Amino acid sequence: MSKRIYKILELSGYARIDFRLGSDGQFYFLEANPNPEIAEREEFASAAKAGGVTYPELLQRIINLGLRQPRVE
Repeated sequence: MSKRIYKILELSGYARIDFRLGSDGQFYFLEANPNPEIAEREEFASAAKAGGVTYPELLQRIINLGLRQPRVE
């Protein structure tokens, strides 16, 4: 679902997609944050860690995404 929202909103690079789990067991999309705080103690890094991605790995992934983007001149 996050990937679909990312594509629909035409985001690029990294972003945080926020959901809430309702009492009915359904996920509800709250917002897309295309420029989340990436400090190690912030939510974006914490979510990555919960998903098994270390902070250095997270930063490397963000760098790799940027390097793959075409240059705008």
